[in-house]
Amino acid sequence: MRPSKSEVLVVVDRSGAVVVVDSPEAEGLWPLAGFRLNRALLKEATKRKANIILTCCPLCQHNLECYQQRINRRYGETINLPVAYFTQFMGLALGIPAKELAIQRLFKPPLSPAPAGKQEIHAHA
Repeated sequence: MRPSKSEVLVVVDRSGAVVVVDSPEAEGLWPLAGFRLNRALLKEATKRKANIILTCCPLCQHNLECYQQRINRRYGETINLPVAYFTQFMGLALGIPAKELAIQRLFKPPLSPAPAGKQEIHAHA
């Protein structure tokens, strides 16, 4: 949640320095903080060789999926992971067709064709 005009944003950097910003939106810190957090999640998933990120939060899914290209440009990354709701994959496991689960609406489809028309999904804990 963004602060009202009467609130401030307190930022602590890696050195422990504390910066208080009266107008975080004017300083452009909200997008940067979000990009850094999303980048950390995406890099960790890539490091662990994940094929997909599943979320239980609509905003998390949106941020992780929609801003990957901007994060890549800003930080010189090449992250390209599909992101979906965990309930979509529960539906697939229960035999619900991908189209009914709106899998095709994701920016990067997470499923690749497998022999005999079956979909193969690998999960990492």
